Amino acid sequence: MIEEKIKWQEVIEILIWNFMGVGMVWLLSTGLSQIIVEKSVGIVALREESAIKTFLGSIFCGILMWIATIGASKIENKVVSSLLTIGCVMAFVLAGFPHSIADSFYFLAGNGRWDIWLIEVVGNAFGANLIGLLVKE
Repeated sequence: MIEEKIKWQEVIEILIWNFMGVGMVWLLSTGLSQIIVEKSVGIVALREESAIKTFLGSIFCGILMWIATIGASKIENKVVSSLLTIGCVMAFVLAGFPHSIADSFYFLAGNGRWDIWLIEVVGNAFGANLIGLLVKE
């Protein structure tokens, strides 16, 4: 079982740096394409439709991201490890599960509600920590 405490300062720093990176991409893309804005508004509308659905989907995304990172890092065969990571990312994208970092771009471009984005952050963290607690090291 994982015995490390969550380092909240690191989590917040990671969120800030990721958000800044996404923000720079958003700034570079503003005005380039109305299609990007329209698609972003559509994705944000899906997330805002149901906070519970967004939270539950975020939990599943967190579980998949834990498997893609921590789980894959435990596999010695790099081909299998890479395929597991790619498979998990494909699964969350195809299932439409909310990923807070990826969705931060859509919330910027689509002028989304940030309380819904925070629900994604909490759901992703909960899912990743839940599976981390259940899997014995």
